[in-house]
Amino acid sequence: MHSLTVAVKDELVSATSLTTSQRVAELATILRFAGGLHVIGGNLAVEVELDHMEAAKRVRRDIRDVFGMATDAAVMLSLIHI
Repeated sequence: MHSLTVAVKDELVSATSLTTSQRVAELATILRFAGGLHVIGGNLAVEVELDHMEAAKRVRRDIRDVFGMATDAAVMLSLIHI
């Protein structure tokens, strides 16, 4: 059984944004809460840390479709230390 948080994230990524402005607003919100800007080698890099694979795929797809920019992705395993 999924937690409520996972269920909500699943529902959010299944919603369809009908306009470009809606997609940009969603991206802006995600970047505000899960992202950061870095300058690497004189280039601006946007970093987003998400714990939901489908949300990460949606962000990558929207950046590509809306802004015409390629993205890279990496999956990081998290360790719990007790």
